[in-house]
Amino acid sequence: MKKRFNIFSIALITLCLLSTSIYAQPMKTGRALGLAGASGGAMFGVQAPGWNPANLGLSSNPTYSFYLPLSGGGSFGNNAFSPEYLTETFVKGAYLDDPKKLEILGKMEADDFKLYSYSGVPIFGVSVNSHSFNIESFVFLDTKIPRDIFDLILSGNDTTKSYNLSDVDSEVIGYATASYSIAKAFSSPHHLLREFSLGATFKYIYGIAGGVLDKHEGHILINNETIDASGNFRYLLSEKGDGVGLDLGAAGVIDPIDTYVGLTIGNLIGNISWTETEANQIEFSHQGGVEIDSLMETDYWKRFFNDSDTTFDAGDFDTPLPRYFLLSGQKTFLDDNVDVFLSWYQGLNESSGHSRIPKVSAGTELTYVKFMPIRFGLGLGGIESTQYSFGLGFNTPAWQMNIGMSWERGFAFGAEGMSFSLTNYFGQSYKKNKSTQHTLLERSNDFASQVKSTTDLSN
Repeated sequence: MKKRFNIFSIALITLCLLSTSIYAQPMKTGRALGLAGASGGAMFGVQAPGWNPANLGLSSNPTYSFYLPLSGGGSFGNNAFSPEYLTETFVKGAYLDDPKKLEILGKMEADDFKLYSYSGVPIFGVSVNSHSFNIESFVFLDTKIPRDIFDLILSGNDTTKSYNLSDVDSEVIGYATASYSIAKAFSSPHHLLREFSLGATFKYIYGIAGGVLDKHEGHILINNETIDASGNFRYLLSEKGDGVGLDLGAAGVIDPIDTYVGLTIGNLIGNISWTETEANQIEFSHQGGVEIDSLMETDYWKRFFNDSDTTFDAGDFDTPLPRYFLLSGQKTFLDDNVDVFLSWYQGLNESSGHSRIPKVSAGTELTYVKFMPIRFGLGLGGIESTQYSFGLGFNTPAWQMNIGMSWERGFAFGAEGMSFSLTNYFGQSYKKNKSTQHTLLERSNDFASQVKSTTDLSN
């Protein structure tokens, strides 16, 4: 029988929209996001530590730069449904016949239904020459809901099927980092390298809150004669944690083609140890029939499920931070008006919102109008699967604002995930592998000339 299922649609859309923050790649600045993450060769000054600390030692690095808490970025999404699909299927009142139900369940495949979210906010940062100090905050959220729950809601109870509840999972982490980065230029180890630099970022990690569902076992079977159900779920929660982290980087400029190359190993050391952990454990079980006359009695349901809800101290637990390596490249073309960026991101461990699947990204930045660069990017692989990005900047001699956004596994309202970032960056803008850097007065004159020429063209 065909019927509308608006209650289910409202619940599903709410779950999708409430998942507001994930990707384990470095801090998503507006410029980086506009290039789909292919931005290791674009990050200098106070933004370098989040991508490659060795960039601080190159001649392209500005003398000084800083940012204040006027920036931030976030991502949210799921592994199955786009806003467009949810609207067409549920909000517009489509009928959920059997083929449509199978289509919905099929979109989850064997991965169940996953919600993920990430947010990052740079609180303060300052760089001087080859040194940088940064304070940043992050929130990661991963949630997984068993496919069998959707099957039960959509198709109703199958008296021959035991529904699996064990695949439910959840992890949330909130933390801040205080980091010091340093880089040093060395004599080139090869004649093809015009410049060569090594860098490191040393991090203290303060755990604000961490929670993980570390025990999740359960099933339910309902037939005409009996109900067989059991579950054992435990959630660990702590509001006290700390740890240390270490990033290493190498970067150089290839001669004579004037091309940037860089390698970063992120979170070579990176772990949060949580203490004073509180465990919340819920257990229930039942095997037998149902007393119809007692369904309205509260005490009956307590006896029915033989449930228990306990809270106790659980000692300590650890959360590994995403470990990865990032290989980056950048080349300028057409009289410095077109920059092309490439990167390969490879996750090295299992952690929240992280994937071992490699991600390859390509991006381009068009600077025909110097004070208003436009960016495009494409990423393939990783947790995003496919990523389409766009970005826009507004550059003045001492301040740059960059906006970036991307869509994952689809485009616009057809995407299953979305990201957005706004970054305000103060200080000298980076140089494009040039041996000299304009003074503030020269750059101010360049900026004024660009504005005037653009105005003349519009008239």
